[in-house]
Amino acid sequence: MVKAIAAVSVLLLWTTEVNAQYVPPTPNIIFIVPDDLTEKSFTGTDASGTPFMPYLAAKKMEARRFENFIFTQSMCVPSRTTYLTGQYPHNHGVTNNGGPEGGYDRYMEKGLDQVSFPNLLSDYYSAHLGKFLNNYPKADWPAIPAGWDYWLSIHKHNMMQMFNWTATENDTVVTFSGATDEIYQTNVIRDKVKELIQQQSVYQMPYVMQVASTSPHGPSQPSLQYTGLYANEPFAPGMKPSFNEADKSDKVHQTPLFTTRQINKLTIQWRNSLESARSIDDMLQSLFQVLDETGQSAYTFVFFVPDNGKLWGEHGFTKKTVPYRESIKTTAIVWGPGVIPGVDRRLVANIDVMPTFMEIAGKPIPASVDGRSLLPLLKGQPISWRKSVLVQGIAPADTEDGVLDTTGNAFSALISRNEDFIEFDAGIEFYNVKNDPYQLNSVVPTPEAVQAYQQRIDAHYACAGETCRVADQ
Repeated sequence: MVKAIAAVSVLLLWTTEVNAQYVPPTPNIIFIVPDDLTEKSFTGTDASGTPFMPYLAAKKMEARRFENFIFTQSMCVPSRTTYLTGQYPHNHGVTNNGGPEGGYDRYMEKGLDQVSFPNLLSDYYSAHLGKFLNNYPKADWPAIPAGWDYWLSIHKHNMMQMFNWTATENDTVVTFSGATDEIYQTNVIRDKVKELIQQQSVYQMPYVMQVASTSPHGPSQPSLQYTGLYANEPFAPGMKPSFNEADKSDKVHQTPLFTTRQINKLTIQWRNSLESARSIDDMLQSLFQVLDETGQSAYTFVFFVPDNGKLWGEHGFTKKTVPYRESIKTTAIVWGPGVIPGVDRRLVANIDVMPTFMEIAGKPIPASVDGRSLLPLLKGQPISWRKSVLVQGIAPADTEDGVLDTTGNAFSALISRNEDFIEFDAGIEFYNVKNDPYQLNSVVPTPEAVQAYQQRIDAHYACAGETCRVADQ
């Protein structure tokens, strides 16, 4: 698909005479996707009561906050592919970060760039900045997937390096060398986002922008500005009753207790991730500042939601790909024209993001999309909504960063607002999260109830498109 404007460098398009009066025919869309940002680290406060992300904490009061946002597979590439396509992982077929079923090569092999939101929004100027999918780039596939007008994607070999990193910017490989905050990865993305927003009058089109910082993904190197900010911060996950849970007799998978040394290591990693996330907060502040300065706030939607959750020792697990709430749930925050501020506790999911973008742009939602548009919920319109979401996991197979992730388990889970039914290969767990929010006591339902849950899970796996929207009732 060829758009009305060629993909050229941001710097080449820049002009000092920005006409802030240009108003696009449909709203702009900015989609901010931090990597492995846990819910606590952007909704919580430090030991003094100060929010970990202070700008976001204040700004979110103007937004709609979906506090039951579910990841249909809590892993980077499957979840990001779901964002792009609006499909469950069992339908788009990208179910791992690497190997034959995952990564950038699997995404391209399946032709999913053709059905992604940037390619379908043909009258939008589209920009991707940051991490795209693991294993990017691959020699066998194009350097730029279909649909993107501006492209800045970090390379796999130094994706987690916040200083001295390499990316493809449009058709050119660029390297950011040095150890200053000017080339700190999140800050570079922040500055380029600002330039893109400022030049809206140049390309005279509405824009859709995917802003995907690698931070705070481990090893979570903070900028120089924030290094040491949380050096004495208590390890918040370690204060939860589910951390180092001694009695796991209700769990299908047993995990050993953490040693003091392991807890100390997790504490350092936690503090680094908080410091790393402060640069995301700065990026968000810069983004809204330039939207206000150029008069674009009134016609721009901004979505803030991580790519997946992560456990920090709860139930003896670290990382993600397990079916507990810290891994599969987050809060999604949305600002925009007509958005009703406040908390929404309905069950929404990453399958819903792409169809929301399509409706904002006034485009038909493709028949292949499994999710629903959130636009009626954002605007406070009465609408019947889903009661359950399918979440799936895979056995350990992810080799993210070249290290086998042994925290994964094959499972299928039916998630509702207050109940989690989880079916592992080796057994079943069931939680009433309203009464047991830390998921400490699994109580297996009656055989009849188990059969009913299994039938509902089977209906989800059998669904595609419209039938998925029926299966979740």
